[in-house]
Amino acid sequence: MDIDKIINTSISEMKIDPKPYIMFKDLSSFKNLEPSSNEFNKIKYALVKSGPFEKHGDSAIKFSVLGFEVVKDFDGDWYKYKKSLKPKKDIYKLISAITGILSLILVYMNFSINNKALILEKTIENNNTIIDSLQTEAKLKKEFTDSIIKRLSTHKEK
Repeated sequence: MDIDKIINTSISEMKIDPKPYIMFKDLSSFKNLEPSSNEFNKIKYALVKSGPFEKHGDSAIKFSVLGFEVVKDFDGDWYKYKKSLKPKKDIYKLISAITGILSLILVYMNFSINNKALILEKTIENNNTIIDSLQTEAKLKKEFTDSIIKRLSTHKEK
């Protein structure tokens, strides 16, 4: 006994019935069942307790608010209604998660690039300092050499 199939069939049958209610014995699910049988009572109880139906006296059911919604919005198809209840993948959450991950990657890359740029800048600064020191040393050596050559040349003239 598939209760969803019974509910779907009952919705279809009740949708075409001109009365606002339907007797249990008039539903195809109850054909060939004795009203006092255990299976009749199980199906009756399942229909009354299901969302799309309400009890209408002891031997009939009518649509509940949910039943009217199923008929109106889902063309009376119980399976479409149940399928609509399943959680859908929330595309906005997925996009937000991907955006967050990409943002973290960009921040890390930016930090890494800035860090490397800072290291290169300090290296260039150190190299410039060394170059300045070497130029100063070369200038002093040249001046020293020039002064020695000048002294030697003045010494030779005398």
